[in-house]
Amino acid sequence: DEKGYEWDPMLHVDDIESTMAEWRNAVKNCIPYQKEHRLKMSDGTYQWHLSRAYPERESDGRTGQWYGTATNIHELKISAEKYKESSSRLQLAIASTRMGTWDYNPVTDELDLSERTREIFNFPDDEKNDMMKLYDTIIEKDRAHVISSIQYALMLVSEGNLDLEFSIKEK
Repeated sequence: DEKGYEWDPMLHVDDIESTMAEWRNAVKNCIPYQKEHRLKMSDGTYQWHLSRAYPERESDGRTGQWYGTATNIHELKISAEKYKESSSRLQLAIASTRMGTWDYNPVTDELDLSERTREIFNFPDDEKNDMMKLYDTIIEKDRAHVISSIQYALMLVSEGNLDLEFSIKEK
């Protein structure tokens, strides 16, 4: 039925219109339904849920029953929002200090350099990044320390950041 299970009392007021539009579309077209929205909990608070429903077709092709779930994703949504805010603040701090950043994936041996890092290390935009080229830009007296620190960090199981201070050759 297009009304669903009379969701209005359970839905956050800001989610009613979009939720019902998605539901009506799923019912009309007999397609799976999926929507993130806030549902009212027994204590009166609202938490984010991922609701999904799948239609069962009868032998004559008509839509029969719908089977659905509502999975609480509140903590995931909150964590994602905090990460987004934190990442935005970090990017602002990096931009204002004119620092460069880079990420290295030891499994694929891929090195991803920010635009500022490319500028600092004098790496052309169209050139493939690799760790050996990065190491070659570091002055000789700092190079062994940087390489051993990076290799040690790569051996650690936990994720994290490695902060190193070193000098690079003049351009």
